[in-house]
Amino acid sequence: MKARQSLALVVILLIAIATLKRRVLEPASAIETHPTAITVLPTAVALRQDWPSDPITPVKTLGEKWSVTDPESRGRLLDEFAAVIDAPLIPDLLQRATDWEPEEMRFPLQRALLCRLASTDPWRAASLADVQLSGLHRSMIRLDVALEWAVNDLPAAVAWITQWEAGSACDITVWALTTQLGGRSPQTAVEQIAALPPGPLKLDLLDGLAEEWSSRSFDAALAWAKSLVGDEERTRVLLRLGYQWQLREPDAALAYALAFPDGNDLLAMQLANHLAQRDPLAAAEWAIALPDGERQDKILTSVMVTWAQQDPIVSAEIATLFPPGPVQHEALAGAIAAWMMRDTGAAAEWVGSLPAGSLREYAIDQVASRWRNADPARTVAWLDRLAAGPAEKAEAARWQRIQQAAQVWIAIDPPAARNWILASGLPYARKQELLQGPSS
Repeated sequence: MKARQSLALVVILLIAIATLKRRVLEPASAIETHPTAITVLPTAVALRQDWPSDPITPVKTLGEKWSVTDPESRGRLLDEFAAVIDAPLIPDLLQRATDWEPEEMRFPLQRALLCRLASTDPWRAASLADVQLSGLHRSMIRLDVALEWAVNDLPAAVAWITQWEAGSACDITVWALTTQLGGRSPQTAVEQIAALPPGPLKLDLLDGLAEEWSSRSFDAALAWAKSLVGDEERTRVLLRLGYQWQLREPDAALAYALAFPDGNDLLAMQLANHLAQRDPLAAAEWAIALPDGERQDKILTSVMVTWAQQDPIVSAEIATLFPPGPVQHEALAGAIAAWMMRDTGAAAEWVGSLPAGSLREYAIDQVASRWRNADPARTVAWLDRLAAGPAEKAEAARWQRIQQAAQVWIAIDPPAARNWILASGLPYARKQELLQGPSS
């Protein structure tokens, strides 16, 4: 149900954005030449004149006109009515929203009036929207008010948005705001965002501006990203541009990323992953050639995990050739996980064929821990077939894995699990231990 509500919210907010874009594209002067203006404006002016002395009749008259107006022109009718209402009168008018007829006109008129109020007093419009509306309607009005507010006072609009609850409505509003900012001069948008206080919303706006700007002039967007002063902001924006940058200038992009101080490796890792998606062998060779150290370990591990998504069999074989250590383990774990997503049985058989040693034990752990919850019966049977290593420690580890998988199996299907245990070639003491469960 929540997923459906989220999807509905996204669709409605996107419609709201499209509607607002039409309003932005049509200046106020367009009212004078719009086909409906001849019939609408006189009525609206008359309603405004009557409003102070009679707050009921004007809206009633508007409702009657709205009912006989073509559905495609109703929004224009309400916008024109709102345009000629004095802004200070709008809050009082909204207090009577529950009395408006027809009922289908209530929210569209609320929206038109709040948008009109937002152009002169966005804080009041925001407060009224939060108090008088809820759910999807409030999200739509918030979007309208935020975009209108940002035109004249971006910091205040951002401060208001940061007070919202997290969710798709907030995300879509931020996206719409970056689209609106990007539609102006990019340099103006840069200056406005730069003046904002640090915080997640500022970073989101930078992300959006980077995408909007790069779609029109990638070189200009890249130059701007490089000029950002803060490491966090510069890295964040360059990460947004990373895929296109790596396609255009792979060597220059990687060299730039490596110039970052040690510990700031996200950009280098992302660029290497983009290269690995196109040419995993070249990415791995580049990572292996880096100076030894923590940065190389991070990048090489990331490249191997990316390679595993494309060809887990080859990446698993290559991982066995790495020197023992964390990089080898992470690379092998990524390959096994990706392989098991495609063919669990084949991955398990390959692991079982590895030569005895610590790497084989690690690989068996990876398979068993992933497989036992999905298919404990096959996991137990596979573990039982595996020959333990020569060391006593390896046999103890093998038995522990069998116990863990058997406990899952007994919890899911007790009769089948007990039958297998009784028929297995396990020593009598081991069978009893499995049947009796873990000791307290």
